[in-house]
Formats: sequence, structure tokens, C-alpha cells
Amino acid sequence: MFITIDGPDGTGKTTLAHKLAENLQAQGLPAVYTCEPTDSELGRRIRTILREGGCELGRLTDLFVEDRAGHIRSFIEPCCRQGQLVICDRYKYSTICYQHLQGEPIERLLERNRNFLAPDLAVILCTNDAGLLLERIGRRGLGADLFESRKTIENSIALYRRMPEFFPEENFHYIDSKLPLEETAAQLSELIRQNFSAKKD
Repeated sequence: MFITIDGPDGTGKTTLAHKLAENLQAQGLPAVYTCEPTDSELGRRIRTILREGGCELGRLTDLFVEDRAGHIRSFIEPCCRQGQLVICDRYKYSTICYQHLQGEPIERLLERNRNFLAPDLAVILCTNDAGLLLERIGRRGLGADLFESRKTIENSIALYRRMPEFFPEENFHYIDSKLPLEETAAQLSELIRQNFSAKKD
């Protein structure tokens, strides 16, 4: 089973993805955490570009797509075939959102990402409070990347709301990112456990 956790910066995706994997493992389920960009050489190169710039927009999209293709082929699909629950922190929805906000045509982004493996459940953490997200980002104590400005966050919220329009066949589940982490993780754990059991049956 393949689950993605996505949404605007500052919504707590990484924390939730880790907590969710821990909860499922505690229930005896074979959950594994992964993320995009990956920890491969290519993924690390992408992270550097996001911090420092220096890459043409279309080329950066190509790098995201290449990293994702390798991730699916070498990790996600093998884990799913082995009966594991894969929890992925960010997926194609991030590439579509942020690359479009940087000026990449939405049509090209959808075309480049449309044929990737569809998650069994695509969780989108979201809120309309851009100020809250900026406050959370500021508390990280890390350098801001190219995407972390108020206007970009406001636009990203609107774009994430449109994902079911772009992928009408996919299973989206929106969660208010203002909810307490423990509550969100517990609810999601139960939802995934039920779906995982149903798929096995």
C-alpha cells in the first residue's frame, strides 16, 4: 500500500509522515518511511538547488521527474510488492505545485507526472492561514528555500486545493493542519489500517 503526505510548506508533513510510520509499526504493520526529493545523489543535488538556486526551471522539473522515477522503480514498487506500507513525505503534487508557481506551465507538469504510480491514499495537509505556516517555517531555524514566501504559500494553498481536479481518479484525503499532530496521526493510522486490512482480504 502506498500513502503520500503532501501540502504547503510549514504544514508538518515530515513530522506527520514519521509519526504515522511509527504508529503503524507499533500496531504490527510493515510501514516504512521515505521522502522526496530522495536521499540519493540526485535528490541531494535537488535540495541544494532549492536552497541556492542556479538551475533553469525546466531542467529542475526534469530532475524532480528523474528522481521520482528512480524512487518508484528502486524503492516504492519493490516495497509494495513485498506487502509493505510505504509512507512518502512529498510526491508529484509538490513538483506540480511549486514548479507551476515558479512559472512552469501546468500542462507540461501534468504531462510529465501523470503516468507515475498513483497512491492508494494521497493525504493533503492544508490550512488557509498562511501566517501560521510562515511562523512554523521561521521556528525551524534553517535557511529559507526558494519557495518560502507569504505570497508563494498563499498561492500554494490554492493550488493544492485543485489537485483532485488535476487527478480525478486518485484518492485524496484533506486534513486541517491546525489539528494536533497526535490526533491527526491517530485518525490516519486507523484509516490506513482499515484499508490495508481490506486490501489484504
